[in-house]
Amino acid sequence: MTITNPTIRLSTNGDGVTAVYPVSFPFYEETDLVIVLIAADDTETIQTLTTHYTVTGGEGSTGSITMVTAPAAGERLVRYRVSPLTQETDYAEGDAFPADSHEAALDRLTMQNQEQADKLDRSLSLSETSEVTGNVSIEEPIAGRPLKWNATGDGIENGSTNLETIETNVAADAAQVVLDKIATAADVVSTNADASSTAADALQTSADRVQTGLDRVATTADAVSTAADAVTTAGHATTTTNNAASTAADAVSTAADAVTTAGNASTTTTNAINTAVDAIATAADVVSSADNAGSASTSAVNAAASAAAAAASAASNLYSTIAHVSGTVSPNIVTDDGTLYVCDTASAVTINLPAIGTSEGARFGFINAGGANSVTINRNGTDTINGGTSLTLSDDTQFVTVISDDNTPDNWITLSGSSIVAGDGIIKTGETLSTDPAVTSLIPQNSQSSAYTCVLADVGQHIFHPSADTTARIWTIPANSSVAYPIGTALTFINDNGAGVITIAITSDTLRWAGDGSTGSRTLAANGMVTAVKITSTSWMIGGSGLT
Repeated sequence: MTITNPTIRLSTNGDGVTAVYPVSFPFYEETDLVIVLIAADDTETIQTLTTHYTVTGGEGSTGSITMVTAPAAGERLVRYRVSPLTQETDYAEGDAFPADSHEAALDRLTMQNQEQADKLDRSLSLSETSEVTGNVSIEEPIAGRPLKWNATGDGIENGSTNLETIETNVAADAAQVVLDKIATAADVVSTNADASSTAADALQTSADRVQTGLDRVATTADAVSTAADAVTTAGHATTTTNNAASTAADAVSTAADAVTTAGNASTTTTNAINTAVDAIATAADVVSSADNAGSASTSAVNAAASAAAAAASAASNLYSTIAHVSGTVSPNIVTDDGTLYVCDTASAVTINLPAIGTSEGARFGFINAGGANSVTINRNGTDTINGGTSLTLSDDTQFVTVISDDNTPDNWITLSGSSIVAGDGIIKTGETLSTDPAVTSLIPQNSQSSAYTCVLADVGQHIFHPSADTTARIWTIPANSSVAYPIGTALTFINDNGAGVITIAITSDTLRWAGDGSTGSRTLAANGMVTAVKITSTSWMIGGSGLT
């Protein structure tokens, strides 16, 4: 047989009912199949033959497996092939060529190559344009060390510092920053105390100079009392600042709380300053010191806010969540922002996008990972998708990223890709493939100027005898036992102007002349062209011009 299906693995979602699952790729032995049951929490369990499942088919063909217990909904059953890396076909010299066993050996080799290619496709590798040559080696792993490229860029080595040491140093640096803030806060407290002492001295001087009566003495006494209250308030502000500094230590992981506490400390300090200004006109030093304290608190707030922003930036990624989905899905513009939806079911999936509204930059990713399914993405209301109303992912592994643009009208901008690449003789228009007439209409030429026996590669070609060779030649169609051409194979023979005659012979099988019915070798004169078509496993029909 031939192997035209490159697939070596299949994945199907369980439903609690289905127990029989197809194996649509060829295999030989039951033990060539590996069956893995993936639980809803992504725990993988390799299944045991006869204990968990039985196998039908194989021997170079497809088949199926029957699970003893049907996989439940939320579970996923993966089947893939791992052929033994052995070659057990033996040829005895002088025996007839064993076409069946030879083809089976080629099939096994193809299966092994498919499986090796699958492993290579799933491995890390350099890009095709990389200038690194030779074997890229990796040092023996050292626990806790990160990996990095070496100085010459052609190998991967262990980092010089343990990851835990790096984390410890970062934590120590953060703790030192907190200690520095605490020290600064203590300096602010000391400055406030000095300012309070200066204010008290100023009050005393003012009291000594009061000569205008008991009313002014009483007023001064009230001012002293008010100043004492300001000192107490400043002390409270100091306590709050210390609390903010303590909270900042915890804010290594909760920066937002530190921002709030620091902001409260700043407000308290500002209130204390206003009270001192209203109470005592001579307490300018106190006001100045309090302003300095407010500036220090504001700096703490700004630093904590910057730390929070940096933490948020470090935590952000293009996609923060992956969801495996089927059926109809309706993402939420706010709570599902940054989700990559993997549509890995054999049935069609419909995605109903949310309304953009005023949301700018919300993004969702969708990938068709089911092979036989299609994914239809619909707009909401008057929103558009790249100016349209919907789009469809019909190719396996085709993907698209949609990003909301709050415009007029609201529009989803798409970044898409496809796994399909058109090769020679194929034209790809969007998601449609068609043959290229400029390539598929050609009949390639095999020029021969000597005796020649046709080979399998001559299928679809014409064998040409050029005019430069005036010698008569014999061209032979080999027996089916030697080259097993498929039924329907066409071999075309052309003898150029002035070339020697060509005898078209056949080995053991039958060559019949069209219209005449006679059998045996035929002679093709110069300027003659004939075509031989294989009509059964051991017979051909030949016809054309210049044939006798």
